[in-house]
Amino acid sequence: MYFSILNLLIFYLIKSQKKKIKNIIICRTPFSDQTETIKIQIVPKHIYSASYPVRIFDNKKLTKYMSDRNYKIKKKFQTNETIDDINYKGYFFIRA
Repeated sequence: MYFSILNLLIFYLIKSQKKKIKNIIICRTPFSDQTETIKIQIVPKHIYSASYPVRIFDNKKLTKYMSDRNYKIKKKFQTNETIDDINYKGYFFIRA
């Protein structure tokens, strides 16, 4: 079975609650319509010298994962943020 960090987070979030979670909001998260990958984000040197890993999540795997757990997309949105050709998106899931 496929697990990414996001899938594990959602899995533990759902399993750790005694009550069923009705809404899940994922905001300002990079998604790709291709494959999940990790890239390096470089901070401009005039701010400070650093680099950070950025995980780009697979859009189809997330929506399937949530659908398999009886969540429907109530709303999805895009932000103005991008990494190369990857857009940041947000989802508002509601339990069906």
